[in-house]
Amino acid sequence: MSTVYLEHRDAHHVAGASSPSEVESALKRAAEAISKCDALIFTAGAGMGVDSGLPDFRGSTGLFKDRSVAMSYEEMSDDKWFSEDPLFAWGINYTQLSMYRSCVPHSGYDVLLKWARNLGKPYHVWTSNIDGMFEKVGFPP
Repeated sequence: MSTVYLEHRDAHHVAGASSPSEVESALKRAAEAISKCDALIFTAGAGMGVDSGLPDFRGSTGLFKDRSVAMSYEEMSDDKWFSEDPLFAWGINYTQLSMYRSCVPHSGYDVLLKWARNLGKPYHVWTSNIDGMFEKVGFPP
């Protein structure tokens, strides 16, 4: 683990707040840390898309939860399907692409972009998501 991370973690880590005044204090400290930073890096995973209505493809609420497909998402995404069963492979890909295109990003994406633009600091999104939600709201690809 990065020693830089360990050195700075405790200075900015906020344990779970248990009262309104602790929440207020934690938010103030977070705002101060953000205002003093050199750049913003937004990290995001499946939760951002799930909150917009996309399924968590690897979870129990996955892509085909309502159908009797006895395969995990990883098995469905295997390249072998393009040669063994192209209709299945393209069907999986089209289904995902269709979901991504029709999904509307929730307002949290806009909030992050507004913070980045208002602070006037360099920013970047680091995500494993392939749904394009960040780009839909105006983040650069």
